[in-house]
Amino acid sequence: MLFNSETLEHFVELSKKKNYKDFKDYIIGNNIDLSKYKDTKGENVDILIKCIENDAPSHVIEYIIINGQYETLNYKIYNKVIVFIQTRNTYMIDYYHCNNREDTPLASAIRNNNFELANFLINYGADIKFIPCEIIGEILNKKNQLFLLEKGYPISENLIRETIWNKKWFIKQYHYYHIFNQNFILTFLKRYENKLQVSTVQIKKEIEVEQSKISYDDESVYYWPFKFNQYDILKIIYDHDSRPKVVIQSIFYKLLSQHYEKEKTETFLKIIKNKEFDFSFDPDFIQQLENLITNQHFYKRKIIENLIESNDVTQLKKYVKTNHIHLEDFNRKYDKYNDMLRSVIKYNGSIEMVKYILKECSYDHFNYNVISPDATDVVSLLFFTISLSQYKTFNLLIEKGADINYGDVMTYVTKKELIQVQHIKYFLDYNVELNVDLLNKVIDKNQMKLLKLILKRKTPISNQQWNTMIIKERDKQIYLCQNSYKSAKYYGKLNTINVIYENDPRDQEIVVRELFQLFGYERNGYKNLKIIFLI
Repeated sequence: MLFNSETLEHFVELSKKKNYKDFKDYIIGNNIDLSKYKDTKGENVDILIKCIENDAPSHVIEYIIINGQYETLNYKIYNKVIVFIQTRNTYMIDYYHCNNREDTPLASAIRNNNFELANFLINYGADIKFIPCEIIGEILNKKNQLFLLEKGYPISENLIRETIWNKKWFIKQYHYYHIFNQNFILTFLKRYENKLQVSTVQIKKEIEVEQSKISYDDESVYYWPFKFNQYDILKIIYDHDSRPKVVIQSIFYKLLSQHYEKEKTETFLKIIKNKEFDFSFDPDFIQQLENLITNQHFYKRKIIENLIESNDVTQLKKYVKTNHIHLEDFNRKYDKYNDMLRSVIKYNGSIEMVKYILKECSYDHFNYNVISPDATDVVSLLFFTISLSQYKTFNLLIEKGADINYGDVMTYVTKKELIQVQHIKYFLDYNVELNVDLLNKVIDKNQMKLLKLILKRKTPISNQQWNTMIIKERDKQIYLCQNSYKSAKYYGKLNTINVIYENDPRDQEIVVRELFQLFGYERNGYKNLKIIFLI
C-alpha cells in the first residue's frame, strides 16, 4: 500500500518503540492493522525490517511476525529511507535517498551485530543462505564474520568478488575455519594421547572427508583472484580445491587464454618460476602457458575483438576461416564483462553478426547475467539488450528460449529509471508483471504517454483460458488503477488522474466514491475533485 502522511507517521512512531507494552498499546490505541505495514515486495517500506534496523527486542519482532501475518522471513526488499519534511511538517518516503539499500530481515540483524535477534529470526525460519552475496559484502565486519561462518554461509564466486578487494581476510578465515580446524586437530591429539591405533586407510579417508567440506563447481571462483592479482587468495583456493590438480590447471589455462591480456600470463609465469606462492604445477602446464605467449594467441584474440567492435562480420568470417580458428576458444562465454555476445550487443552489432556468434559459439542458454551498459550493476542479458534498444536481437534471443522474467527485470528497469515507452511496450507485449515502484516513478515524472500505455495493457487470452483468467486480469487492472490514484495524490500529480480514470474497468459510481474518500475528507478535497473532473 502507498502510505498517506498520517499512516506514515504511525509507521515511524512504531518503528522507534523498543518496549513491548508501548508498542502493543500504540497499535491498540490507534486501531492499527499491522498487516497493512508489511511490504515483502519492496514497494514502499516494511515495518519488520525497520524495527529490526532500529534494534527492537525479539518479543516486539515476534509480535510483528504474527500480527503482520508474515508467511516467510526470506524476502528481499529495497529498504527506503523515511525523511521528515520540516516545511510541510510531515514524513515522506525518499525513493531516491543515497542510503536506500537492498535488505532482508536477517541481514538487517547481522548488520547491527545483533546475533541474539539473528538467531531468533533463524529459529523462525530465516535462511542465512537466502542473503545475497552483495549484501553480505556490504555488512561483513570482524564482529559478525564468526557468526556467518558458524551458520554455514557458503563460499561462491559472488562472495569472493564482494570481499576480495578490502575484506579478503574473510576468504582466508573461511577456509581455515572449515578445513583442518581446531576440532579436527584435537581429535588427532586425543588419539595420540590415548595411544589409539588408527589405520593409514582410515586417516586418509578422514582427510579426504575434511577436504571435501569445501567444494567448487566451476572456474568462476578463480576469476576474481586472477583479475585483481590476489595470488595469495588464489593459492588458498587452489590448495583447498578437492578436484584433481589437472582439472584446476585446465581452468587456469582457460581463464588466462580467454579472459585476460598477455601481461597476465607473463606475470603468472614469473610467479610460478620464482616460487613466490609455491604452486605445484606440472611441467606440461607451464609449457602450455609459455606457448600462449609465443603462438600469437593474444594477438589473434585482439583482432577478433576489433572486428566485432567494428561490426565487420564479413571480415570476421574470413579471418576465422583463413587462420583455422575455433571462435569458441576465444569466447569468454557467460562472462559478465567479456562474453562475446555481450560485446556484439554493446557495439550495436547487426543481426547477421549476432546469428554468426550464436552459430559458432554453441550457447546452451541465454539466461545469464552481464555487467550493465553503464558498468554499475549486474543485469540479465535480455535487460542489457533492451536497454541498448537492440530490438531485433531481443526478439531473436526470446525466440531462442531466453526468459524475459529472468533476474527480476522490472526491478532493474525501475532502479535504473530506464522507463522509456518503447522498452515498456516490449515488456508489456511479453506479459511481464509490472510493479508499483514503476507506476510511482511514471506518475512522479508526468510521463502521460507511458501511463496510458501501462493502463491500457491488453494481455492475449485464448477462449479456453478466458473463463479462468478474466477475473485475474481484471483484478490486475483494478490493482494498478487503485495504486495509481494514490501515487497521483502522493506526488501531487492531479493531472494524471483523468488518464487513470479513463482506463479504470470498474463502474463509475465505485470509482467516484473511492476518489471522494481519497480527497473528499481533506482540506481542499472538494476543490481537488472539481479540478480533476472539471465540474
